[in-house]
Amino acid sequence: CLGSLVCFLLRSSELRRAKKREREKLACIFPRK
Repeated sequence: CLGSLVCFLLRSSELRRAKKREREKLACIFPRK
């Protein structure tokens, strides 16, 4: 699924820009403290 990869890459990019926001969303999807 290329869409999945693209989504993952886009999330990675956003994570670098908005680490706080993405971190909260990621915490919900991937609970990892």
